[in-house]
Amino acid sequence: MTWVAVAVEAVAVGSCFPAYSMCCTITSDADSIGSVKLHSSGGGPRSSWLPSMSIEVVTTTIDYLYELVNEGTNIVSWGGLDFFKLFLNFDLNPEHRRRLHHVLITHFDLKTAYLFGLNSKPGNDIETFFKSAPVAENFPSDRWLSGVRSWQMEAIQYSIETLVFLSNFFYKLDHAYFEDGRNISVGALANGDIVAQQTFSRGATCARRLSNSLQDEITNFI
Repeated sequence: MTWVAVAVEAVAVGSCFPAYSMCCTITSDADSIGSVKLHSSGGGPRSSWLPSMSIEVVTTTIDYLYELVNEGTNIVSWGGLDFFKLFLNFDLNPEHRRRLHHVLITHFDLKTAYLFGLNSKPGNDIETFFKSAPVAENFPSDRWLSGVRSWQMEAIQYSIETLVFLSNFFYKLDHAYFEDGRNISVGALANGDIVAQQTFSRGATCARRLSNSLQDEITNFI
């Protein structure tokens, strides 16, 4: 089973626009990641990047992720339910909105799954590990917006560390959650209380509330 991790950074705290998107393969070594692919807008001074992705880069990113999903690759994120919303601030055509929606509901957002009650393997302190999770507010936006490529690389490195965290978190979880490749995807979690109860041992009322809340979030992408 092939897994690709994705991260999208906002230009700054409270910004409606994405700075860039980054993807990497998750390797068999939890402490490392595979090759990294950056989707960003070039054209800044001295080979630096522009502050925000252009609509062309956004649609290219959507197409790239959509093709991965159609090839059978599983997409995993930490907070994809939130950061994919940044793409909605562009005037996407109906086909790209459909593709983005498809990527969203078929991918695995481990942050959302954690909030549903995802458990770790016996012996792993998942709560302690969760405290080291990346926080969007910590993205070094001042370095990214500097227009100096060497400083922007510090922001890039922050995202790489986010993907390494995601790889580590992935391997700390019980792999039984991933056996069928879809049982904790965003779409599955939003599909009703039975999935949530079976996967996370949630009570019917709590599971229904969580699923309904997730359905409301997904509606933004339709």
